[in-house]
Amino acid sequence: MQLKIILFTIFCVFILAGGDGGDIDLKGGEAKGESDSDNGGSISLMGGTSYTGYSGSIHISSGSSTLSSSGSVVIQTSDVSGEGVSGELILSTGMSNGGRGPSGSILIETGQSEGAPAGKISLVSGETSQDDHHGGSIVSIR
Repeated sequence: MQLKIILFTIFCVFILAGGDGGDIDLKGGEAKGESDSDNGGSISLMGGTSYTGYSGSIHISSGSSTLSSSGSVVIQTSDVSGEGVSGELILSTGMSNGGRGPSGSILIETGQSEGAPAGKISLVSGETSQDDHHGGSIVSIR
């Protein structure tokens, strides 16, 4: 079974009253219990599996704009206000089994720019307010 969610954009005759596109918010369920085992609901996105062909891909992209800026893509873990730790952010490719090819590559790049400097790539490690601890570090770049 396949679930399709379709949002309709309202087209206006007047250019200045074009209207906004519809938003889609996906949010896991909120846990209201007071036990350590009462966890909020997760959201998993996974492409389809395949036996002989390529498996399904997942594409996440901001919207484009003709006369302004494109939207941002933000992937982050949330803050924690208690004694726990903020979740990890893991960017990883899968293993290649069977000796027929390499594992997947990871590409981090900025887009090209015409008439202005291109965007920069920054790797920044967090700081700490604890006097007896050091901020995080960047382990290695090869």
